[in-house]
Amino acid sequence: MKINEIFLKMLLTIFFVTLIVSLSQTLMISAVDTTYSTLIPENAKHIQTAAQLADIGGIKSAGEYYVLDNDINLVDEWVPIEDFSGTFDGQGYSINNLYVLKSSNRENAGLFGTVINVVTIKNVGVNINSNGVTASSSSGYTSAGGLVGRISGSISCSISVMNCYVTGDVTATSTNSIGYACAGGLLGMSDIYSSSIDITNCYVVGDVTATSPGYVYTGGLVGASCSVYVGKCSVVGDVTATSPSGYAYAGGLVGGGDNGTVENCYVVGDVTAVSSASVVYAGGLIGSGPSLVNIRNCYVVGDVTATSRFGRAYAGDLIGSDRRDNYVSHSYFLFDQTVNGGTLSYVGESLSSDAMKNQQSFIGWDFENIWAINSNTNGGYPYLRGLIANNGNGSLETTTPQSDGDDSSFLSDQSTPSTGSNSSSGDGQLGGFRLLLFVVVVGVIWAIIGVCILLLRKRKTGVTVV
Repeated sequence: MKINEIFLKMLLTIFFVTLIVSLSQTLMISAVDTTYSTLIPENAKHIQTAAQLADIGGIKSAGEYYVLDNDINLVDEWVPIEDFSGTFDGQGYSINNLYVLKSSNRENAGLFGTVINVVTIKNVGVNINSNGVTASSSSGYTSAGGLVGRISGSISCSISVMNCYVTGDVTATSTNSIGYACAGGLLGMSDIYSSSIDITNCYVVGDVTATSPGYVYTGGLVGASCSVYVGKCSVVGDVTATSPSGYAYAGGLVGGGDNGTVENCYVVGDVTAVSSASVVYAGGLIGSGPSLVNIRNCYVVGDVTATSRFGRAYAGDLIGSDRRDNYVSHSYFLFDQTVNGGTLSYVGESLSSDAMKNQQSFIGWDFENIWAINSNTNGGYPYLRGLIANNGNGSLETTTPQSDGDDSSFLSDQSTPSTGSNSSSGDGQLGGFRLLLFVVVVGVIWAIIGVCILLLRKRKTGVTVV
């Protein structure tokens, strides 16, 4: 065999080995778990101060990507961001000392007063101080949420909220009998029927209250919305809806809504709906909805009360509504829970306190990836893996809210390792390595091709390489 043929085969062998190794390394890197990593666009707008944060609303936010680079500790009363329409990535940092006073008469109150069109909010915590967040108006329409007061838009709106939390109290008040007051620990309300709301891996620790002579919707997570999905979320706090003359809806997670799905969630707190002259609904998870609601793998610990002096009062362990087309599976309420109302609804399964602390009681639940249970955590009741809180340096840690009345601290889930930093540096390093690997592979390919061409030319001319 000629030397040039042997040499050519050696080069081709090296080429294919290098190619296979490079591809396998690239696939291994791509398989790294980046659950809480965020690939930050190069044109992202970075936020480091309260002034920069306050300036991200309006038409200029449409399609933009905003990144929070550090914790922001507010000093003055917050003026809610209006008409936000973009992506807000908190990178695991938090907005602290946020408050909106009742005397400021904000119709829509929260970190974001209103969001419109297509919005994504993720990886951020909002810590409300003792003044609370209050939406108040005499015009008749108020909506308050720790994160977002009101979801709006001309035709439709799509909002995704993930890896977020709120601590502190939220309130909505209205003095006009033809209007409404909506309050949610995370989101106040959506006034667009065709809206789509997706809330995942979020929690609220605090009390939520709404009062109006008109309609009142109060939820620990969402006040009122259509087409809402809630997954892996929790609420620790009391929920109250009060109306002297109108309808009142109160739910541990969602006050009023339809076509919704709630799965892998829990509520620890009391739910109360009160009206002096009209219909009221109170449910441990959902107050009421005019159409189908799906509930899977959830539980409630707390009392539910619906009171109406002259009207009808509906109360339920999980759902306050008296509908029969709601679908509930593998969901539970504490046997000692008190459900008070004129018409009572029980759609979940009751468990004693001891059974509620026993993993074997929860049929079909995923205790390896979603849920965990530990006698020293969350009062011994099941809690969710992966709920996040800011540790002060932009890192997301797995946590679960306490249910012992301490709204200011969180317990770590030691069984699930921390996911680490949520900054863009990790993705930048991976991206840089992939680029270097690509350049090396391409260089080897061209070198092989060049040598092959050289050998072929020399073969045609009859020259033997020695």
